[in-house]
Amino acid sequence: MSLAAIAKAMDVPVVIATFRDENNVQTFATHGLGLMNNIARFAAVCDQLCSERVTVITDTRLEPTLATLARLWPDGEIKFLVGMPLRDAGGKRVGSLAVMDSTQSVARKGISFRMLGDIGKAFSQTGQLQQAYG
Repeated sequence: MSLAAIAKAMDVPVVIATFRDENNVQTFATHGLGLMNNIARFAAVCDQLCSERVTVITDTRLEPTLATLARLWPDGEIKFLVGMPLRDAGGKRVGSLAVMDSTQSVARKGISFRMLGDIGKAFSQTGQLQQAYG
């Protein structure tokens, strides 16, 4: 599943994914962040924040590790972040998946933690970001 498809399925404007292969080479991909953003640094910070558990940050502008990056978000209201570690079938952490939205949108429609979890679970079983919902 592409990050654009995840964004559409979850109805969020921004998705960030990181992945480490068997040689510990990290790759990352984003959807919804413009080139004016330091995408590599942002992906690395998200990966660190989501290393152990589901992480919820209600305002990225107030999170010390993201505050300087938050000035360049595509929309000043996109500040709510939810991320989780990605694990392989053996339970080893191999990356992270995070989505962002505006606080107002989250209050109105909510972020589907279940869908994010299902996408992560599907990844652990297949090694690919599969569409958890059809």
